[in-house]
Amino acid sequence: WITCVSLLLELIIRQSNKATDPVNLILYLSNVSILAEHSLLTLIVAPAATLENRALYTAMQLNSANSLPENEYDNKLARCLSNGIVKCLGGLSIGLLTTVIMAKCMSLGQPLFSSLSVYFKCVFESVSDARASLKMFAISLLTKLFLREIGRRYFLSIVMFNLGRTWPMWLGTGVGLGIAYSDCDYDYRKGTVIRGKLIKKKPDGGTETNRVIVVDADGPVSHREDQLHSIHFLEEACKTDVISFTSGLSGILANPGEDPYIRQAAGLQLKNVLVSKDAQLKQQCIKRWLSIPENVRTDIKTNVLNTIGTETTRPSIAAQCIAAIAFAELPRNSWPECVFRLTNNVTNANSSEILKASSLEALGYMCQDIHPSVLADSSNVILTAIVHGMRQEETSNYVRLVATEALYNSLEFTRSNFENEWERNVIMEVVCNCTQSSSVQVKVLALQCLVKIVSLYYDYMEVYMKEALFSISVEAMRSSDDEVVLQGIEFWSNVCDEELDLAVEATEAAEKGALPAHQSRHYAKGALTYVLPILLETLARQLDSNLDFQEENDDEEEWVPSKAAGVCIMLLAQCVGDDVVRLTLPFIASNFQHKDWRRRDAALMAFGSILDGPDHDNLLLLVREGFSVIVNAFKDEQTAVRDTAAWAIGRVCEFCCDIVSQKEFLDSLLPLLCDGLSQEPRVAANICWSISNLATSIHQDMLNFTSLTQAAETSVLSGAFENLVGELFKVTDRRDAHQSNLRIAAYEALMELIKMSPVDCYKTVQSIVVGVTTRLDHLLGMGAANVSNVGEVGHYDDLQALLCATLQTALRRLELSDLIEMSDGIMVLLLRLIGANINRSSVVTEEALMACTVLIEAIGKEFLKYFGAFKPYVIQALTKTSDTQVCIAAVGVVDDLSRNLEKEIVPHMPDFMACLVAILRVMAVADFVLLRLCRIKNPESDKNLKCVVISVFGDMALAAETEFVPFLPTVVQALMEALAIEVDVTDFDQVDYVNSLRQNCIESFTSILQSLRSSDEAVRMLHPYATEVINYIAKFSQCPEISHEMMTACAGTLGDLAQVYRSGVADALKKPGILELLRKGRSMRDEKAASIFNWTYSALSQLMPID
Repeated sequence: WITCVSLLLELIIRQSNKATDPVNLILYLSNVSILAEHSLLTLIVAPAATLENRALYTAMQLNSANSLPENEYDNKLARCLSNGIVKCLGGLSIGLLTTVIMAKCMSLGQPLFSSLSVYFKCVFESVSDARASLKMFAISLLTKLFLREIGRRYFLSIVMFNLGRTWPMWLGTGVGLGIAYSDCDYDYRKGTVIRGKLIKKKPDGGTETNRVIVVDADGPVSHREDQLHSIHFLEEACKTDVISFTSGLSGILANPGEDPYIRQAAGLQLKNVLVSKDAQLKQQCIKRWLSIPENVRTDIKTNVLNTIGTETTRPSIAAQCIAAIAFAELPRNSWPECVFRLTNNVTNANSSEILKASSLEALGYMCQDIHPSVLADSSNVILTAIVHGMRQEETSNYVRLVATEALYNSLEFTRSNFENEWERNVIMEVVCNCTQSSSVQVKVLALQCLVKIVSLYYDYMEVYMKEALFSISVEAMRSSDDEVVLQGIEFWSNVCDEELDLAVEATEAAEKGALPAHQSRHYAKGALTYVLPILLETLARQLDSNLDFQEENDDEEEWVPSKAAGVCIMLLAQCVGDDVVRLTLPFIASNFQHKDWRRRDAALMAFGSILDGPDHDNLLLLVREGFSVIVNAFKDEQTAVRDTAAWAIGRVCEFCCDIVSQKEFLDSLLPLLCDGLSQEPRVAANICWSISNLATSIHQDMLNFTSLTQAAETSVLSGAFENLVGELFKVTDRRDAHQSNLRIAAYEALMELIKMSPVDCYKTVQSIVVGVTTRLDHLLGMGAANVSNVGEVGHYDDLQALLCATLQTALRRLELSDLIEMSDGIMVLLLRLIGANINRSSVVTEEALMACTVLIEAIGKEFLKYFGAFKPYVIQALTKTSDTQVCIAAVGVVDDLSRNLEKEIVPHMPDFMACLVAILRVMAVADFVLLRLCRIKNPESDKNLKCVVISVFGDMALAAETEFVPFLPTVVQALMEALAIEVDVTDFDQVDYVNSLRQNCIESFTSILQSLRSSDEAVRMLHPYATEVINYIAKFSQCPEISHEMMTACAGTLGDLAQVYRSGVADALKKPGILELLRKGRSMRDEKAASIFNWTYSALSQLMPID
């Protein structure tokens, strides 16, 4: 309204000055009209709600109440009323416009054409929306007519009465009002805002009503408050009355009379109640579902099954709900009719396309989410339905698509079917037929099935490889569609992966003097002459958009056929060896100097790809001949070619160090590397990687002449060391160093140079320490508050963290005397760094704490002078369980303090122990998962934190010895609780985690036992737990998923327990699992592990006879 008034005032001023341009006048009036229209809409709708139709809302009533609370507004009618008023005015305008156009057709003047000019000016200068432009046209035309024509000609009266032609007015008005009615009706039916609350039962026995709002979480930022309100409302509805909530949602989902988007939103909410992607919440969802009464669950299951085939949207949300329910029901042998109903829907000849597709989607989701062992009994009927949907006779490509996807998800539990030749033939036939489909999506999915099949069932592929798979994969690699090409290449990459694994298995079996369980068929070697030329040509396939290669526009992470071909050639080189070199050399030689930059780039990629695998002598010959060509490629005008050349140099430095370390090559290579650091960020990043590889390879070569702990006196890089360090520091200061991870690559190269530095470069390493501390001091002086924007704050924090990491590496290379001399200044700097970042940047705090551990390890008890200032930061970091990386670093600090300060740590141990026990409480374990009391972003870090805390108890016990007794009950109880965790063998991540956790528990218990052997009281306190530990070890030894490291730790603990308690644990040691563990361990190839098992065997044989 303020804008409208200001426009009118300006118009009045112009009128009074008699300088009004008619066109501008019309524009002002038009803008006033449009603003008034929007203001009217806002004034009517705003009291009801601030939300608009851009977010999806669905109103649902449970228990048949129809009204909202009195203090809540239902703004649907208000909104439609406001829209109706505006659209009716628009309808009248259309009527007037029609009349005017008819009048102008009767040659009543020139205003129409001048109004058209106004219209186009409005379009290009002020209005972009087509409907608004039409309104502007009508308004400007009418305004001009009223202002300039009506006063002189009595225009409307002439047209409507004198000429007797009033029908255009009524016709146009009718059309306009019809459009307005249609729009209003659409608005009313469309999802609009209805606010709702949980309404409690009235004392007089009235009906309890729940109104549920389903909100699109991706709505505009202006609606964030309402989104949060709606999401909170949904959560409360689920918590307070999950039975009514889920039942009502399923009822809406099953109702064909509801609008499709409402059904879809209800199904989505129902699915979210039933299942979660977060593994730690999934079990809670199952428990919540099973808590619903059986009769209600049956109704919900009936509703979702009945929904299949009635939806008009794809993919089916009902299929996702069915899979979510099946995830909870099928492992408990419930709901067997689900699989039967779905498979019957697919195979029934009378089923519609949407019914078949939705049923196959549900089967596919079930195969993807549910463990194969659960579906094993139903595998035949499921597979029959899937194969039925994939047949050539199926006319719907969509049905074939979802059937193929379902097969892809079900391949893990079809092993018994693949073992049966007839069933295997049927499966392979339908998959191969689908690879010839006219639908690219079906073809790609079928190829993905073949890729997975060749990995899972390699042993059965010989017949199919000859008859179909080879030709299908080659045809796919030659396709013009990139998605198809990628799958054809992936097929041969997987073949190579399988055959490389089989080669390792054969080597291990030969060392044991046995035959391998599986034999390689050497498919890669047999297909090499056909596949490799296609891959080499694919390397040269670059998008035309890359012709003018621009670093900022090139997506380095995009997976394209040329990158996939490069990876496949690497795998072929490892798998086949020298034959790859022989077949690749002609391509490299003919394209190194090609006029097309794509082929030059492909030649360099091919050169770098074949360096790992062939005979070393053959590679040396190749590198000698091609090295000068690669060097020349650094002068290429195309950035892509120079980038690939830098990568190829890095591969040469990694695999052919004995060539590049020779003086004749090094003299030409080092200047090249230094110059390359000033090129584009992506090229410079690969140069940094090459420097890292060069330093590592030369160091590894020098280890042949020195011991692992003794630094070499000199190196072939010594002369260039200082210059390389200086150039790398320059790279870290580049303005564009944040692009292509250049700064990170430069610091990594710098750290690698420092790590591998010889004695004659010691002065340079000292100067690096000074330079890094100076830079850190400068950054601390700047302060994060002075950084201008969020992006720069991220770079600021990354730079501090990288400098800390570089400082750690350099400090490890300093001599003890120099480190002690410099430690005061370094520790003051690190304390400032931790203090400035502990509450704002976890990455900087973590690196600073790790730098402190270097000082702790190096100077030992000399660190006590810093302990008073350092301890509060460690305690604060230990409390940051929500920031697990910082917390893990702090636990590591406590571990290092315990090992290096020894008895001096004992006075501070209560404070540290309190923090560690608090961490364990937060990370408490129940029902196979960690029930987090705080929100932790990274579940993997969550698990690691538990493991490192358990591990540190052993080192603290070794440091405190008998003074650890006060903490013994708490610590041992925590170990027993951790050992009691059961593992879900179907979850491989959980298997690894539980193995690691158990190993740390066993090792910590062993350390505690060793530290307290001199205390009779402590030994007596541990005796009950000793028997419990033996029982756990006997149980673990019979688990097929037990790792070799875990077996070795258990063996060491058994030996210690046998020596300490002797006859007190003899009966417990007689368990079958213990003897089985010893038999397995004594045959291990690892010498250290075998010696531990032999020692344990000897200790136990003194207590009891062992077969």
